[in-house]
Amino acid sequence: MIEVSIRAEIDDAVNGLVDMGVDAKKAMRGILTQLAASGRKLVRANMYGSGIGHVNGWLQKHVYGIRRSESHAVVAAPRYISEILERGGTIKAKKAKYLTFKINGEWKKVKSVNIPANKWFTRSIGNFEESGVFKAAVEKGIENVIKKFNKERGVTL
Repeated sequence: MIEVSIRAEIDDAVNGLVDMGVDAKKAMRGILTQLAASGRKLVRANMYGSGIGHVNGWLQKHVYGIRRSESHAVVAAPRYISEILERGGTIKAKKAKYLTFKINGEWKKVKSVNIPANKWFTRSIGNFEESGVFKAAVEKGIENVIKKFNKERGVTL
C-alpha cells in the first residue's frame, strides 16, 4: 500500500475548542477526519495530471483517506496496482509463457514488461501540509466540530 501519514500540528486549534467546552478527543477527531478527506480529494484531483487513471478511473475511485488514531490520519491507495505505478518494476507471466497485449488492434506477446517509476502519489500529495488546502481543511474541521458541539447542546444559530 502506498500511503502518506498526516500528523498535524493542530494543538492551538484543539486548545481553542477545549476552552469553548468541546472534548479534546472529539475536537482532534473532527479535524483529522477533515484533513484525511481533503488529502484524498487532493490526490484524486492531481491524478489526471500524472497520466494515471484515464481509462476507467478505478484507481482514482479507490484512493482513500482515513483517521487511524486520535493523532494520526492517512491518505493511501490500494497496494497491488499503486505500488508498481509509484515505484516501478517488472511484470512477468506467472501461469502462462507470455503476457499478451492488444496494441493498435494487433496482439503482442512478451515475456515481461518493465514499468518505470512514476511517483504519481508522492507528487499528488506533495506539500499538502504547506498548501492552502491544508489550512482550509483545518478550518472546515473546526467548523464541523463547533456545529456538532452546538447541536449536542441544543444551540441553534
